[in-house]
Amino acid sequence: MIKQLDIIIQSLDRLERKLVSSNSPWLTVGQASDYLKISERHLRRLISQKNLKTYRIPNGKDTGGVRLHKTDLDSKLVFSKSLEKLTRPQRQHMKMLKLED
Repeated sequence: MIKQLDIIIQSLDRLERKLVSSNSPWLTVGQASDYLKISERHLRRLISQKNLKTYRIPNGKDTGGVRLHKTDLDSKLVFSKSLEKLTRPQRQHMKMLKLED
Protein backbone atom coordinates (compact mmCIF):
# COMPACT_ATOMS: atom_id res chain seq x y z
CA MET A 1 0.00 0.00 0.00
CA ILE A 2 2.77 2.47 0.93
CA LYS A 3 4.69 1.58 -2.23
CA GLN A 4 1.61 2.34 -4.35
CA LEU A 5 1.17 5.69 -2.61
CA ASP A 6 4.82 6.55 -3.31
CA ILE A 7 4.33 5.74 -7.00
CA ILE A 8 1.22 7.92 -7.14
CA ILE A 9 3.00 10.80 -5.38
CA GLN A 10 5.95 10.57 -7.78
CA SER A 11 3.58 10.59 -10.76
CA LEU A 12 1.76 13.64 -9.40
CA ASP A 13 5.08 15.43 -8.84
CA ARG A 14 6.10 14.79 -12.46
CA LEU A 15 2.75 16.07 -13.72
CA GLU A 16 2.98 19.18 -11.55
CA ARG A 17 6.49 19.94 -12.86
CA LYS A 18 5.24 19.61 -16.44
CA LEU A 19 2.32 21.96 -15.79
CA VAL A 20 4.49 24.55 -14.09
CA SER A 21 7.11 24.45 -16.84
CA SER A 22 4.48 24.68 -19.59
CA ASN A 23 3.26 28.04 -18.20
CA SER A 24 6.69 29.58 -18.54
CA PRO A 25 7.36 31.85 -21.52
CA TRP A 26 10.92 30.45 -21.65
CA LEU A 27 11.33 27.43 -23.90
CA THR A 28 14.11 24.95 -24.43
CA VAL A 29 15.20 24.17 -27.98
CA GLY A 30 13.02 21.04 -27.96
CA GLN A 31 9.97 22.90 -26.66
CA ALA A 32 10.53 25.76 -29.12
CA SER A 33 10.76 23.37 -32.06
CA ASP A 34 7.46 21.80 -30.98
CA TYR A 35 5.93 25.26 -30.57
CA LEU A 36 7.04 26.31 -34.07
CA LYS A 37 6.24 22.88 -35.55
CA ILE A 38 9.72 22.52 -37.04
CA SER A 39 12.53 20.05 -36.40
CA GLU A 40 15.15 20.71 -33.73
CA ARG A 41 17.80 20.58 -36.43
CA HIS A 42 16.10 23.35 -38.41
CA LEU A 43 15.65 25.44 -35.27
CA ARG A 44 19.32 25.05 -34.37
CA ARG A 45 20.20 26.16 -37.90
CA LEU A 46 18.05 29.30 -37.46
CA ILE A 47 19.77 29.98 -34.15
CA SER A 48 23.27 29.54 -35.59
CA GLN A 49 22.38 31.91 -38.47
CA LYS A 50 21.30 34.49 -35.84
CA ASN A 51 17.70 34.45 -37.14
CA LEU A 52 16.33 33.85 -33.64
CA LYS A 53 17.35 35.46 -30.37
CA THR A 54 18.50 33.07 -27.68
CA TYR A 55 19.37 33.54 -24.04
CA ARG A 56 22.03 31.60 -22.15
CA ILE A 57 21.12 30.50 -18.67
CA PRO A 58 23.32 28.85 -16.08
CA ASN A 59 22.27 25.30 -15.34
CA GLY A 60 24.67 24.41 -12.56
CA LYS A 61 27.34 23.07 -14.92
CA ASP A 62 30.16 24.76 -16.78
CA THR A 63 28.01 25.13 -19.89
CA GLY A 64 24.81 27.13 -19.81
CA GLY A 65 21.51 26.09 -21.31
CA VAL A 66 19.88 27.92 -24.18
CA ARG A 67 16.34 29.29 -23.88
CA LEU A 68 14.08 31.09 -26.31
CA HIS A 69 11.28 33.44 -25.30
CA LYS A 70 7.80 32.86 -26.74
CA THR A 71 7.42 36.55 -27.58
CA ASP A 72 10.54 36.44 -29.74
CA LEU A 73 9.23 33.35 -31.53
CA ASP A 74 5.80 34.92 -32.03
CA SER A 75 7.22 38.13 -33.50
CA LYS A 76 9.32 36.06 -35.89
CA LEU A 77 6.24 34.07 -36.92
CA VAL A 78 3.91 37.03 -37.34
CA PHE A 79 6.26 39.63 -38.83
CA SER A 80 9.38 37.66 -39.83
CA LYS A 81 11.38 40.03 -37.62
CA SER A 82 12.96 39.83 -34.22
CA LEU A 83 11.15 41.66 -31.43
CA GLU A 84 13.78 44.43 -31.31
CA LYS A 85 13.23 45.28 -34.98
CA LEU A 86 9.46 45.67 -34.81
CA THR A 87 7.96 49.06 -35.54
CA ARG A 88 5.67 50.76 -33.04
CA PRO A 89 2.48 49.69 -34.92
CA GLN A 90 3.76 46.12 -35.07
CA ARG A 91 4.44 46.15 -31.33
CA GLN A 92 0.91 47.45 -30.76
CA HIS A 93 -0.41 44.63 -32.92
CA MET A 94 1.54 42.12 -30.82
CA LYS A 95 0.02 43.58 -27.66
CA MET A 96 -3.47 43.37 -29.14
CA LEU A 97 -2.85 39.72 -29.92
CA LYS A 98 -1.55 39.38 -26.34
CA LEU A 99 1.68 37.95 -27.66
CA GLU A 100 3.89 40.47 -25.91
CA ASP A 101 4.18 40.75 -22.12
